[in-house]
Amino acid sequence: MLALAQKKSVGHIKRVVKDEQLQKELTPKFRFGCKRVMVSESYFKTFNLSHVKLHTSKIIKVNDDSITTEDGKKIGRAHV
Repeated sequence: MLALAQKKSVGHIKRVVKDEQLQKELTPKFRFGCKRVMVSESYFKTFNLSHVKLHTSKIIKVNDDSITTEDGKKIGRAHV
C-alpha cells in the first residue's frame, strides 16, 4: 500500500513540476510516510512560478531581516 502511495506521490511531482532538476530536488529521499505527507493541490505548482526559488542549503543563522545558508548566501526576509 505504501509503495503505491509513494509511486503516486512521485508521479504527481513529475506531472506538476516542469523543471526536471526541481523534480529531483523536491522528490523525497525517504520512504513514503516516514515524514509528514504533503497534501496540497497548489504547493508543488508554486515552483513553476518565475519568482519562486528552492534553496536547499542548510540554514546556519537566522537574523532579524534575513537568513544565512551554509553556502554563504544571505536571503532577505521578503524571499523566505
